[in-house]
Amino acid sequence: MPGNKQKRSGATWHGKAIALAAIVLAAILSDLLYDRLGQRSAVVEASAGSLRLDLTRELNGKFFENAIVCRRQEDDAPIQHDALYGCSGRTHMLTPPRNTDEQVGRENVNLTLPAGTSILLSARPGLVRLSVISVPDAYADSDAARLVGGAIILDESAIPAFGTLTMTGRAVIGAGQSQTDLLAVTQGGYQFSGWTPTALLDGQWRMLRNGALLSGSTVYFPGRDSDAEGPFGQPVAQTRLTVSVPDPATSLLQVTAISAEGPMALKIFYFSTEPLTVRPSITDVLLADPILTFLATLILGLIAIYEFLRSRD
Repeated sequence: MPGNKQKRSGATWHGKAIALAAIVLAAILSDLLYDRLGQRSAVVEASAGSLRLDLTRELNGKFFENAIVCRRQEDDAPIQHDALYGCSGRTHMLTPPRNTDEQVGRENVNLTLPAGTSILLSARPGLVRLSVISVPDAYADSDAARLVGGAIILDESAIPAFGTLTMTGRAVIGAGQSQTDLLAVTQGGYQFSGWTPTALLDGQWRMLRNGALLSGSTVYFPGRDSDAEGPFGQPVAQTRLTVSVPDPATSLLQVTAISAEGPMALKIFYFSTEPLTVRPSITDVLLADPILTFLATLILGLIAIYEFLRSRD
């Protein structure tokens, strides 16, 4: 009967619509759950002119050779009216020269900074500067406190011995919009890795997503439970960092930042734009899984063969 056929056709259409809606809803919920709970890690490699960092672990024993040091003066020290290397002569003093032929002196520094110290590492051609912004109140009388408002300064003769600086803290890579005297990221990239269903069998994480950082960006890992604030007041997650200066001629910082494992994302800021949040999706997870990819290819191949054979009949 035509009426029965129309009813069956309508019921079939409604059933397909409900099934499609259920699939879409399940996909959205899966992605939201992965955003909040999915275990993953991210790595950022960037060339930048600045790095802001709140140490969450002590920086212990980093050796700087032939450095120029800007320290807070003792109360009875004479006031100097010059400001070489940005070191205020009214409150701070540079390493004293060893002889009258030198404008400033140099020294070998074995730097130790406590957890909770805020620093700014900046670079420009021929000059790398590690500025100490603040130290915890418990270290107000320490040698580190004398560096507050001052810096460890490396000029072109000392930069080649910079080596590698390893730190752990809440970091922002690249200068912000208001820091016009510092450089943002000039180039770089990021990579996310994490579990896929196959990890239940072999325990291996796989690359989920990668991409490039454009010149002029500022990046950091946002943290959901952090007191440290990055650009625009968002919290910043803990990061493990290694910093080097591979080309003394440009003095750009080569920064490698590795996030903790967890529901991590990456924030990217460009000048006068809304921040971008980058993270892998549940689709990236499924596409990165080798067994699921093989099974999907096999099933699609079998469907294609079946449709071909049926068309011949």
